[in-house]
Amino acid sequence: TRARLERKRHITYLKVASKPVLSNRFHAHATAFYIWTAERFSDPGGDINLSRQETDNRILAHGGTVRMKCFPPKLPISLELFYEGKKERFHPVSHLPQTLIGPDRIRRANTVSASGNLSLLDDRLILTAGSRYKWHVNEFYDEPFFPWLPPTPRGEVTREERTPNFGFRAHPAPFLTIKGNWGRYYRLPTFLELFGNLGSVTGDLDLEPEKGLNRDIGVIVSAKRLWFVHRPFLEVVCLDNDVENLVLFFQNSQYTVKPKNIGSADIRGVEVSFAGTLFRTIALSGNYTFLDGKDTSDVPYYNGNRLAGRPVHEGAFQVELLGKRGSIAYEVHHIGSNFLDRSNRKEVPSRNIHNLSITYRFLAYGLFLTVEGQNLGDNRINDVSGFPLPGRSLYATVGLRL
Repeated sequence: TRARLERKRHITYLKVASKPVLSNRFHAHATAFYIWTAERFSDPGGDINLSRQETDNRILAHGGTVRMKCFPPKLPISLELFYEGKKERFHPVSHLPQTLIGPDRIRRANTVSASGNLSLLDDRLILTAGSRYKWHVNEFYDEPFFPWLPPTPRGEVTREERTPNFGFRAHPAPFLTIKGNWGRYYRLPTFLELFGNLGSVTGDLDLEPEKGLNRDIGVIVSAKRLWFVHRPFLEVVCLDNDVENLVLFFQNSQYTVKPKNIGSADIRGVEVSFAGTLFRTIALSGNYTFLDGKDTSDVPYYNGNRLAGRPVHEGAFQVELLGKRGSIAYEVHHIGSNFLDRSNRKEVPSRNIHNLSITYRFLAYGLFLTVEGQNLGDNRINDVSGFPLPGRSLYATVGLRL
């Protein structure tokens, strides 16, 4: 194949924090960011799609945040205000069959949230509550039916959503934490999902925002030391989420996937993570996720099926040998089988990925060198969308810690 994809990204981030004032009862900080992304895709022979493609798109995003936190005197509460403003611009450029530039697709989004914490029983119980208000304006264009016609403007489309949330965090013992959360959420489709033109991904301009209800409750057990184990940590979380307009990727050809809203879904599961260091020399860590995602849309043929692209079982385990001048780490990642389609007819088998990394720290200037081998078994495996993953790969990284 002669198809080729290139992606470059530049991120600029600035954070400004003021000194606490009013006897350390008022804190404020602000951030600003600018993200420039170039995505070039070349398929002059039509190997990936049915038609030839040569694109050189740009995605620009800039904005900022302001966060203020207040601790009223003589009250066991804290209040927080947050604002984020963001503007995204998609600048398409296509060179086949002829050069077409623009028009730009623009999205402006603003988010305002207010939340508060109430501390009880000498901070052994903390209650939280908040509300988030988000509104955004889209200026998109429909693709023309014939390539010689200009795109059709949709005009400005404004939408808004309010999402409340509640939670608690209890510390009945120094080593034990119990936590729980309830809240509604609202997620806008990304520009990749809307305008994806990266060979293997085809966007869908008609995607609706995801929204739903998230619920979780969990337990954390941690300590500074337990016998010969330093910093032992164990977390178990049970989740129960109801989602509307869930966005999933489905194969629409042998080589491409396209995102679609599936209506509604129930996602229930358990997440487990642990970590600890034996004799200050051997670091162990891992995680396991059991996810039971079911399609609950109104289509009888799909109702009750497993969600496409969502493995039921997934886990990872890492062991790292620590030294004065470096470390050696081994990791195994297991991904269970998953279906590629809503009818649960096409299935990707489970796969295991073995990785090994070696890090060496130089004495001078904080330099370090990391050599990493991924998929050491050279297994011919596929991702959750059914596309082949790289075989045995070798990476080298040189870094500087100041």
